[in-house]
Amino acid sequence: MQIKITKGTKRVNLRLKDSRTLLLSVPSYYTQSDCEQVLARHNAWIERARAIMRDRERSHAQELESKRGEILYFGEWVSADRLSEALRACGFIDICAELEALLERSCTLWAQKMGVAYESVRLSNAQSFFGICTHDNHLRFSRMLCFAPRSCIEYVVIHELAHIRYKNHSKAFWAFVEEFCDHFRQSRAFLRTNAWLYKALLAQYPPTRTHRKPQTL
Repeated sequence: MQIKITKGTKRVNLRLKDSRTLLLSVPSYYTQSDCEQVLARHNAWIERARAIMRDRERSHAQELESKRGEILYFGEWVSADRLSEALRACGFIDICAELEALLERSCTLWAQKMGVAYESVRLSNAQSFFGICTHDNHLRFSRMLCFAPRSCIEYVVIHELAHIRYKNHSKAFWAFVEEFCDHFRQSRAFLRTNAWLYKALLAQYPPTRTHRKPQTL
C-alpha cells in the first residue's frame, strides 16, 4: 500500500483514496516516527477500511463490465448502436458539445429567474467537483455531467448560480437553492452516490478541448 503524507494541517486525518493508497495529513511538527505511530494506532481501522474498499472496487468493476458496449448518456445507459451515426463516430466529443450547449441555456435561464449574473461558462475535465463558482463569478462544470440525469445537471447549475449571492453553504444559501430547486436533496444524494461511476467513465476518455456541433439520439 502506498502512503502519502501531507504536513501542515491542524489535526491528524487518515483517508483512503482507494484500496491501494492511504492519505495521511498531519501537523507540520510531526516527525516520521510520529507518523508511524499514528499508522500503528489505526492499523485495525485501515485494514477494515481497505477490505470494504476492495469489495466496493470489485463491485464497481463488475458493474462497468456489465455495461460494456453501452454509453451512459445523460443518465440513461444507451447501446452504441442506438446513437446517431455522427454521434457514434465522434462519441464523447459531441456529447460534451451537447452538454456545453445545455449548460449555456440552463445558466442563462436560471440566472434570470434567480436575479444573478455570471461572467462565463466553461467545461472542465475535473473529477473533484461537478460545478464550481469562482470568486469573480465564472462558472466551471465538469464533463462528468455528460453522464448525469438532466435533473441533476439543473440542480448543479442552480447550486453554482446561488454561490453568486452566497459564497458559502449557509442556511441562507440552501434556502435560496431550494427556492428554485425543490429536488436538490435527491439530486445531491444521487450525484454523491454515482460520483465513482462518473469519474471512472470520464477517465476512459482522453481530455478534450474542442467540440463539434451537438447531435441528439
